[in-house]
Amino acid sequence: MKITAQEEYGLRILIRIARCRDKEGMSIPQLTEAEGLSSHYVAKLTRMLRMKGLSTVRLGIRVAMCLPCRQKKLL
Repeated sequence: MKITAQEEYGLRILIRIARCRDKEGMSIPQLTEAEGLSSHYVAKLTRMLRMKGLSTVRLGIRVAMCLPCRQKKLL
């Protein structure tokens, strides 16, 4: 089975978000720095994850990505 680069980066971003200890989640600039990808590409990937229901956005002082509650219980 082959995994595309886009799928690999999507999984890596999901793992980063899941391992984040901050309740607020991770922002796109934080994910960009951690993965070494462009902010546009990270935004595209996180949008795809959000549309599939694999991540959510928390609005507040900063916009951050986090996992929905049901996935956190599985981890």
